[in-house]
Parts: sequence; structure tokens; C-alpha cells
Amino acid sequence: MLAEGPRPDMTTVARILYYSDIHIEIREKEEPSAWTAMRPLAFGPDLAGLAGTADLLVLAGDIGRMRSRRDVSTLHYAEQAAAYLGCPALVVPGNHEYYRGVFEDERDALLAAQAAGVTVLDRGEARYPCGSASLRVLGATLWTDYAVLGDPGQGMREAERTLEDHRLITCRGGGPFLPQDAFAEHRLSRAWLAQKLAEPHDGPTLVVTHHVPHPAARNPVFGATSLSPAFDSNCGDLIDAAARAKVVAWVFGHHHWSLEVDVGGVRLVSAQFGYPGENTAWNGPGRLRI
Repeated sequence: MLAEGPRPDMTTVARILYYSDIHIEIREKEEPSAWTAMRPLAFGPDLAGLAGTADLLVLAGDIGRMRSRRDVSTLHYAEQAAAYLGCPALVVPGNHEYYRGVFEDERDALLAAQAAGVTVLDRGEARYPCGSASLRVLGATLWTDYAVLGDPGQGMREAERTLEDHRLITCRGGGPFLPQDAFAEHRLSRAWLAQKLAEPHDGPTLVVTHHVPHPAARNPVFGATSLSPAFDSNCGDLIDAAARAKVVAWVFGHHHWSLEVDVGGVRLVSAQFGYPGENTAWNGPGRLRI
């Protein structure tokens, strides 16, 4: 899927704000402001003073409240953030965007949803004006291959035993969304990214995923644990392809730690808001300049 940026009359994209993992579904339980579709910004990071400072907002997943099927709170948040900042927003769904829903239906609904100034990508591409060329954004949730510690079977068993993903997401066939389903999504996304990164593009490229693309970018608080395979994969082949494609950065989320690390000449960056009271090394929305 190729989507054009939603504002063809916008000025060239040079300044990007990015963040992820707001988890409105947790914050609305613990903070006094009542959720309404008209004021979702109350549950996200403080954007005061940032209006007019960005040409594109990137949200790398786990945003909404996920109270029911076909929940569009992530889109409400993105739409209001875009309006407040005065720039378009791009969303890549996280695993929580599928909670309490049927995976295939939720994915279809997110990709088809209409919100002013907002583009949603999963194995999708969007382009925005950037000087005399265009900024190409490649977005995919990514999921994982469960192999980062060597035994994908063990990684899958631990994930199925531990993670809410496999209790709160179902499939069209009626059963739970299992690690095997997440792995199938990962393989599709990995192949798609490899194909897109190999295609020539006359301009800068930004990659956005929810899941972590390399163990060098894992959360240092936890390090390598039995659940690491559910959070990060060793996508060294994709990072090599990204380096050849001169990708300006790879934005990700999921593990609730904000960081920037260079892997193979590619900047892996995250700015993760996290749960209330959680230490995520948060220092405000991340910034990229093209």
C-alpha cells in the first residue's frame, strides 16, 4: 500500500516528532481526566510549546484505550495531536491496538479508518514532500520471530504463557491470536520491508515499527530475559538493507525505554511514554531533522 501524505499543500517535511506507548487504556484508570473523544490529549505527553515545531508526527504504536472491538481511540488521539501541532500524523499500530478485538478485523478497520491529517500504516508506505524529492516512510507493526535467544519454540511457549496478547486478541477462526500468528505476521512484514528497502528511492527513507528490530536496542533495565523473544528480533539483514538504502532512522517502541543507538550505520530511536509512574528514560518526544 502506498499512501500520499494527507496534506499536499504542507511545507516540506524536515522536522519530525516521534513517540509511542502512551497506553491510554492504563492512564485513564489512574488519572483524573475523564476520557472523551474530544479531548484525548489529556492522557498523552505534554505537547505545550511544541505547536508549529514539527512537519510530521510519528506515533509508533500502543496509543489508544482499546475498550471494545473497532476501537478508534488511537485515531482520535492522532487526529487531535496533529491538529494541535499543526502537522500530519502517521500511526503504526502496536500490539495493544488489537486488544479486545479480532486481529484481522481490527487491522482492516485501522487501515481503512479516516481521520483528518492521519495516515495508518502496517506493511504500508507513505510519502511526504521533502525538498525537491519526497520522504518515504515504511511502516509495519513487525511483531517478532521469537528467535533472539536461539530457540523460537521456547520463546513462543513463554510468550503464550505470559503475555496478554494471546488472551485479549482473537482470530477470525474463533481461537486466540497465538505466537504462531504473530510470527506469521513478522515473516510477512520482514519480507515486505526487505522488498521495499531494495527499491530505489530518490529521497530520504524513514522506517517505523512497533516492535524492536535488534537486541542492541532492547530495554537495558531488563536486559536479556525469557520474554525478550516477544519484544525484539535480530533483524540484522533488514538493518543492512536499511544502511544501503541510506535510511535516516528507524523509529520503534514496545519495550518502554527511550533510547538511541547506532547499529550498522542505522539510527534506531525510540521515545516511549510508558505507564504512569514508570521509568522509561522519557525526555519528551523524540526529534529528527531531515
